[in-house]
Amino acid sequence: MNADNTIALQIKNLRNKFGWSQSQLADKLSVSKQSISNWETGLKVPRMGALQKMSDLFDVSIGYITDGDTTENVVTLSKNPSPYVIKTDAVMQKLNEMYQKRVYSYAKEQYDNQKMAFPDTLAAHQADPNHKISDREAKNIGDYLDGEIDKYNSDK
Repeated sequence: MNADNTIALQIKNLRNKFGWSQSQLADKLSVSKQSISNWETGLKVPRMGALQKMSDLFDVSIGYITDGDTTENVVTLSKNPSPYVIKTDAVMQKLNEMYQKRVYSYAKEQYDNQKMAFPDTLAAHQADPNHKISDREAKNIGDYLDGEIDKYNSDK
């Protein structure tokens, strides 16, 4: 396989692993959708600046993109992970098992704390007149309140 085909294949594979369309990747890289299409078909090769942006975006080395360096392990956790999930996963892949367990334990502790703090957070946001609620936050609040109502009704 020549270098152009390797680059084309790596870009397409990375984009697919992150669950992004060509248009979504183009937006993230500030290039045209046609550029992504040209790169993925091997018609053109991205310039070094674009390779660096992709390297940063996917958290892989430029060599991973250009040479198919298989020493890096790219894993996708969900269809549309947040940038923090992507970056955390990339770091986790580089840790040995002992440190992975520590990070997992800490993340689990934070998740448990978040669940317990949700009513306090809800009350604090209600008291803040400047807080704008997102659709996701509204859904979380609705789900929480529905759960509390169900618990209350089942205790009667």
